[in-house]
Amino acid sequence: MPTLKSLVVSIGALAILAALGAVARAQSNADTIVTNGKILTVDAGFSVVQALAIDNGRIVARGTSQDVARYVGPDTRVIDVAGATVIPGLIDNHFHFTRGADTWHQQSRFEGVDSRRA
Repeated sequence: MPTLKSLVVSIGALAILAALGAVARAQSNADTIVTNGKILTVDAGFSVVQALAIDNGRIVARGTSQDVARYVGPDTRVIDVAGATVIPGLIDNHFHFTRGADTWHQQSRFEGVDSRRA
């Protein structure tokens, strides 16, 4: 008959394995995968990677297309950029100060606009 100590250890080990399995399942289901690209991460080392896994709007993994493939789940959108350059976080409401200073008065201003209707 097992001792109480061995029973507690066994239950603890099972709990750890279940938790690791849940983490692995969560990691394999990113919302979006961007693959086969030249992705400029703009991190501290200005790394260039081939693929990204994105979940809930956040990058959860980066590396080769093969590395990131483990995050593909049944509902994952996979975008093959076929070697194109991708710069995560670059949005199109940025402007260049040299041009902005010359045309500031001609541009649409959206400060304080918080809805499509406004």
